[in-house]
Amino acid sequence: KASKALNSNHVSFITMPDNTLGTNKHLRIGGQSNILMYNRESDDATLPDLSPQGIATSAVLPTGAFQCFEYHLGADGTIETWLNSTPVAGLTVKAGVTNANAAQWTRANYKPKISGVYFGWESYGGDVNTFWYDDVVVSSKRVGC
Repeated sequence: KASKALNSNHVSFITMPDNTLGTNKHLRIGGQSNILMYNRESDDATLPDLSPQGIATSAVLPTGAFQCFEYHLGADGTIETWLNSTPVAGLTVKAGVTNANAAQWTRANYKPKISGVYFGWESYGGDVNTFWYDDVVVSSKRVGC
């Protein structure tokens, strides 16, 4: 549950150390341009691209109530994301699915090797927010809301 809406500044609320990105580098989930996004710390690539078209394919994180945020990272580079059981097209990269707003993300053959999952608020522009996490599940299969 977020106390304030995401705004134009870059923030993270989930970070994952990723050995493929280099020493002390993370795959991050957060927001920028008022929407949810992924960010690779190593090359600063975003998913979706932060163009008007890319922004339109992501989702705004509602505030003031708990939301069901799910994501899947595959060893083959697949990324799938759901917000309240609804797939988020701009936050999807996988074989057989075209995402015209993933040019930054797909310029590298990215296959994550995550070694942890960390929850909290990190702002790269000085924003202050409070996030609550409840019913956190880590699984090899989608659990659903």
